[in-house]
Amino acid sequence: MSVVGDSASLPGLAHVSLADALVMAQLKISLSSEVVLGNLDEWEAASLVFLSLPRHYLTFHGHKLCQYIRAGRITAALSEVVSVLGNEGGGRLAAMVEALYVTGRHDILHHHLGVAVDAALRKHYQSHSSLEPDRRALYCVFSGMAQEQTDQLLSDRLSLWVSDEGRPLEETFVRNLTPANYTQLMSELCAALTPSHPALANFLTPHLVRSPDSPIEPGPVEPSGEVSSAQRLDVYPLPTCYPHGLCIIINVKTFIEPSAAHDQIPLSIRHGSEVDCERLSATFKMFGFHVMTYIDPDRHKVESVFRSLRVDARLALVSCLAICIMTHGDEYAILLQRDVCSVTNAESDCLISAATVQGYTAVRSQTEGSWYVTEICGALQEWGHRAPVRTVLQRARAALSARVGTMGGGYVTQLSEDKVTLTKDVQLVRAEEPYFLEGILDLTQMEMLERLLEEALEDAEEEATREGEGIL
Repeated sequence: MSVVGDSASLPGLAHVSLADALVMAQLKISLSSEVVLGNLDEWEAASLVFLSLPRHYLTFHGHKLCQYIRAGRITAALSEVVSVLGNEGGGRLAAMVEALYVTGRHDILHHHLGVAVDAALRKHYQSHSSLEPDRRALYCVFSGMAQEQTDQLLSDRLSLWVSDEGRPLEETFVRNLTPANYTQLMSELCAALTPSHPALANFLTPHLVRSPDSPIEPGPVEPSGEVSSAQRLDVYPLPTCYPHGLCIIINVKTFIEPSAAHDQIPLSIRHGSEVDCERLSATFKMFGFHVMTYIDPDRHKVESVFRSLRVDARLALVSCLAICIMTHGDEYAILLQRDVCSVTNAESDCLISAATVQGYTAVRSQTEGSWYVTEICGALQEWGHRAPVRTVLQRARAALSARVGTMGGGYVTQLSEDKVTLTKDVQLVRAEEPYFLEGILDLTQMEMLERLLEEALEDAEEEATREGEGIL
């Protein structure tokens, strides 16, 4: 229900003190943000995100919110900002109120929030600002440049920044922001501005010489009680937006007939591989990956997928690329249809994990999926947010090696194998709540279906036993 409608519903501005009016304004934003902020445009919304959010939240979630805004989901983005500020406590919504003042939306302050925009308010914000001074200085720079000037500056002097032409500089700044480079980005921007826009560069200079990068405000503690590894220098850059990574799943389940005498014998359908697909997809969703699944692609489709991937713009945004290839194999390579594709480890910054060592068999249940995928997904779900990926794979390998099954009248075991050219650790982080819960929901549905299937099989076995006893 809307709490604020228009100025007629507000108490007389003259009868409320400025301090009380600002407190009431925070409450009204908290209770009816969609009404209060409903007519902000894309650029104004990006400015509010940039100005209002605490540093640690801007670092890890700022670009995701800018992506929401860019996609037309302004209300959702601003609602999340309001929620974050409200949960931070300590009157953090005051930053949102002041951001409306700084960005020039005085009409919202007056008509929706009941705050008189006058000399008293200006004097109040000069001495009692809720915004970070360096953030406000950056906004002065951003708002002082036309879009053509911004695009030219990024092209000529900030070419190493990841950017898109025609986008707000706030969005570009948070897109390139990491836990350790806030002051570095300010320095690079100041140096780029100095030759052509010295007056704008002067806004930033005081904030560069006063102190080096201060530590990021503490983020949430991991469920294990361990502190997040966000500031470790021996890990690859952590994700700062959604998606955290891109996961491509290729499942070759059904195979064509051999077409020549030298071809392999016909390969059986890989029953149970669909369970592996679902388990992998749900697990990577928990870590903020966008998942793309291809079922039974032929050679040309696979080649097309990877050719497209090489020029996919999304790779500039994500922190990690995961490729899961599930198919029959032999001791030398991965076998797709009739074609043999060798996987080499010549590229740097890669980790290749195989379900089994060369020359040995990987075990797959037709109802529960493969041992390898089951163990690696279980290890990721338990340890992926707490330990580097190589440690997670070691735990999965230990669990896999402890499994013993029967096949063809004998016992079988399995051991996975990794090939690594990483120069740092890969540390995954859990996805934001909506994406994490989507993965959890998918896994829950899988478990329910597996349980139902097990019960149905048990019932069928019992029925067959009873029928057999009746016959005897």
